[in-house]
Amino acid sequence: MSETRRSASGDVKVVAQAALLPFGTGLTVLDGYVLLGVGGVFLSLFAVVIFLTAWRSQKKAFCSPEVSTRAVITLAVCVAVLALILVGMT
Repeated sequence: MSETRRSASGDVKVVAQAALLPFGTGLTVLDGYVLLGVGGVFLSLFAVVIFLTAWRSQKKAFCSPEVSTRAVITLAVCVAVLALILVGMT
């Protein structure tokens, strides 16, 4: 039997993606609401669907341990920028 070996870095990447994707989605919708009201919610939901579809098609899964560290860091930076936009607008 062949055992699949799991690394700690792969587990950290999965946890980071699992935390950042829904948090970033919520921040995007909240930013849309703060900036444009109810219409911004619909626009931001449209943008989120496009982003998540592109993410899944490129990475082959929403949360994959095979994703590069650079992609996870880029995702974290994008979420941080969304948070700064929200803080700046309120």
